[in-house]
Amino acid sequence: MEYELYIEVGLAKNIKGTKFKKNDLATIIDIIEENDSKKYNLEFYSTIGEPLGTQIVTEDYIQPLLKNSIVSMREI
Repeated sequence: MEYELYIEVGLAKNIKGTKFKKNDLATIIDIIEENDSKKYNLEFYSTIGEPLGTQIVTEDYIQPLLKNSIVSMREI
């Protein structure tokens, strides 16, 4: 799938060694092109809009938001 800057995406799987888990929401803040692949710099926010951090991931870590999904909260 082709992802664009500043869109919201969901995590497709946990990011090991971090607090970020599958289905957390993030915003793509940079796209890094390396050879034939892309990496995505994601920024995560709390439910009240406070920044929680950034992570650079490969495309297999992100998924588009789904029309038939619902947002939920979890404590970190």
